[in-house]
Amino acid sequence: IMAQIRKSKAMVAEYCDNRFGVYFEHGFAEGLGLPVLLTCPKYEIENNTIHFDVRQFNFIDWADHDDLRRRLQTRIERILGPGPLVPDVPEVSGS
Repeated sequence: IMAQIRKSKAMVAEYCDNRFGVYFEHGFAEGLGLPVLLTCPKYEIENNTIHFDVRQFNFIDWADHDDLRRRLQTRIERILGPGPLVPDVPEVSGS
């Protein structure tokens, strides 16, 4: 995981269900100067289960996976730009 973080332009840290490794990975990425996008399900915010050490950060608190995808894409584009366009791939004919 650490090698993959080193190769990255940014990191998404998903804070759900108290997975404690994410705290280390988040800190490691921050220490490398990478932008870290924090996400968690809305119920984690509503139930106040996010650890106090990270509550002050700007989380993407998502309602469902479509909400997460849309909001994460928006945040990534604001931080890193829209990225390269992927050209249409021509269909390969069977003959």
